[in-house]
Order: sequence, then C-alpha cells, then structure tokens
Amino acid sequence: MNEKLVGVIHDGSASALNRAGLEIFRFIANARGAGLALFGSEGPMGRIAETRGVPYRVVRNSGFASGSFRDKVNAARGELGRLRPEMVYATSVACSPWVVAGKQLGAKVVLHVHELRRELMALLHSGATCIDVCAAADVVAVSGDAVASDLQRCLGFVPDDIIDVGVLLDDVEILRRVQQKFSARWHSGRQYAQSDRKLVVMWGAACHRNGIDIFVETARQMPAHDFLWIGAWTDEANRTALEKGFMSDNLDNFYCTGEVDNPYPLIAMCDLFVLTACEVDYPADLVELAALGIRTVCFSGSFDSWVLLPRAFYVLHGFPRADRLVKVISSMTWDDRKTWRQEHLRPPDFRDRGGLAHLLGELKRRRIL
Repeated sequence: MNEKLVGVIHDGSASALNRAGLEIFRFIANARGAGLALFGSEGPMGRIAETRGVPYRVVRNSGFASGSFRDKVNAARGELGRLRPEMVYATSVACSPWVVAGKQLGAKVVLHVHELRRELMALLHSGATCIDVCAAADVVAVSGDAVASDLQRCLGFVPDDIIDVGVLLDDVEILRRVQQKFSARWHSGRQYAQSDRKLVVMWGAACHRNGIDIFVETARQMPAHDFLWIGAWTDEANRTALEKGFMSDNLDNFYCTGEVDNPYPLIAMCDLFVLTACEVDYPADLVELAALGIRTVCFSGSFDSWVLLPRAFYVLHGFPRADRLVKVISSMTWDDRKTWRQEHLRPPDFRDRGGLAHLLGELKRRRIL
C-alpha cells in the first residue's frame, strides 16, 4: 500500500484542535489528490471524518501506550512502513513519534504546533515528544507568535523559516451541534428551565480542579442569577458541597446536568460563560466558544493562550476567585444578547483568515507538495 499523504491526529476525541487538524488535512489532501487520516484512538472524530468525506483508520498498536518515546516511534514506524507515504502531516506536537518515524522512512514531514509552554512541557515530561522533534520535520507550522516563542523556549532548536498560519479553528461542527438535541442525567433530578433570569454556565467535570467550589460560592452570593454546571457530578463535588455547607439540591439557583452527550445547545442559551478552572487542558475548545457569540469571563492564570482570545472574552489577571467573579458579574451591563453578539463576536472561522491558503502556498514553494 502506498499512500501519497498520511495525516495523524493524536486521538479520536472531537476537540477543537482535532477537528481543525482534520480540516487542514482535508485541505492539503484535496490539493495532493489523496490522503488517509490516522486517529490514535476510537472516538467521535471517526464520524466527523465520514461526514467530511475523509478516509481514516484507527491505530491500535499497543506501542503507543508505552511511556518510552522510542517505543512510540517504533510503533509509528511500523504503521507508516505499511503505508509508505510520501508525506506525513502531524497535527500537533502530541504526534511527535510520527514525525520522527516519517523522517526515518524518508517521507516529507510537516509538523503543526498549536501547543504553548504548559502543554509543551507536559508532553515532554510524559514522553510524548522529544527536545529535538523540530529537527525531524521538513516544515514546522505554528499557530501564532506566542506559540513560536514558547516552542523556542521549551524545545530548543526551532528552524528560522517556520510558517505562521495563525489560529485555525473549525466552527462548522460546533454550530451544527448547537442545532442537535442533547441528553442529560440532571443531577438530583433538578432540570434547568429557561426564564427571564440571567444564566451563567461552566462546562467540565464538577471537581475542585475545574473550580466547582468557586462556581458554587458565586451562585450562593448571587441568588438573582441562575447557575448551570454542564458536566458530570463527581464524588469530589459532593465533598466540596459539604465543605461549603450546602446540598446540591437545596441551592435554588444552582443546577448541574450530570453526564451530557452534547453540551453546545445549553452553552448557546447562556448569558455568560465563566471559566473557573485552575488549569485548562484544551484551551482551543474554550476559544472556539466564540463561534457561539458567548460572552466569557476567564482568568489569565488558567491557561497560557489567553493572549489568543477574541474580543468576546473578558480576561482577569491571576487565578479564579469567587469574590472577583461576583464583582465582575454584578457590574455587567446586560445588553440584548443578539445585539451584543453582533458587536463583539469575531468567529474563529479559518476560511476567512487565509491561513490555509498561506500554508498550502508555502508547502508548494518548498516542494513538499
């Protein structure tokens, strides 16, 4: 089997970066004439690939579960050896073993870097990448100056001729999912019903790391607003509730969906999204909420890429605190939601940014395509 192009996506989750990576790969594959996407695990990305007409395969090699970077490279080399691609497009630094394996097999390799300092260091510590991965790539593309700067600081050698394609996010899937139904377990059986009260939401597993204590305390201090936590309720959340002196079913303005299969319709109906997490694992998922026109309050200490946020976001310095959220929410002027979105929304639509055309042009100029 001889594939002209192979695109590697770290896992099958439908994260913003994975979906954007799939769209970039599809764009390159259309120019190249053919291509196969490889997903590191099962997940909803397979269904998304099918809807976009992208051939794909899930990689099941056990070598990727090893903590050794060398084992991961050997596993990737085994997979690529059967496919014999002319070009490998790695959608993130998490796909570094494929970069090194592709280089060893003589393929042209493109590495696309989205990660900032915190994510890069976590990948290094976990054995998912190596300090000189950029040296194995024929082309390194980055999503903005901040990424290029952190890449230089964390990984040392970075080529001088990197391609800056900006922040490329896909808003098609998220807008599609807003129109779909959702299913939620509703913790304690208390379902949220829309009303004239302002709705404040947070999305993620209800735990201390995601700031369930901060969210609950804010809800308790602001009884005139409704607060909806979108995500699974955990034992840790129960302990937090006891420490705060309330039961989740006796705070009248607090609701929790429990496990939910599609959070986007609920997020889309809110008046304000507040990021209470101390550390954000996938910042691009948050940035992508701008496609919904959601007014958002977050804190600079929660994630590095706050510098990339669109104008729909209010960024407070430091880490999340309930008293600061209460102060900000209390001082907000609640303009008509539709008018506010029209004035502030800058959807992260990569099709209007020219980043893909720039990337394709550079690949052709450098004879990668």
